[in-house]
Amino acid sequence: MRPSRPQSRKRSPAAAKVAAHLAANPHEFAVTRFEQGLICAAAAFYRFYGVLLGREGRLRNISGQDNAILQQIMAASRPLAVTDIARFANRDDIANIQYSLKKLARAGLIEKAGRTSARETSYVVTQLARQWTLDPGLSDPAPTAFHRSECADPRF
Repeated sequence: MRPSRPQSRKRSPAAAKVAAHLAANPHEFAVTRFEQGLICAAAAFYRFYGVLLGREGRLRNISGQDNAILQQIMAASRPLAVTDIARFANRDDIANIQYSLKKLARAGLIEKAGRTSARETSYVVTQLARQWTLDPGLSDPAPTAFHRSECADPRF
């Protein structure tokens, strides 16, 4: 039996991905890695959420962020304005929200509510949106499989 040597503390290869100014000690390193994991998980969620609308959503260039806004409007008990959507989603990028609303309106998934104030336009979902979200088979009669090549992480 060989005597065991004390192992030197080498940084793992993953540690090199964290910039030195973000992590000066092990605690900061762990927090930074956790934050990076959350960012990656959020990006993966929005990619997945974009795929949920099937082929029709892809043809109309509806992204995961757009679908999240559509779901907010669907879940609301009243028509929602841009500020309502921004407040609920904790977003301050009003221009991007307005662009998503334009895309959803062009796709026929939302429309302006009948009675809106002169100051702000409110939106409601259309029957087409209800069909797409309640029965995914209607939006994509020939669903395509999610291929490994579509995933950014080669491990999947």
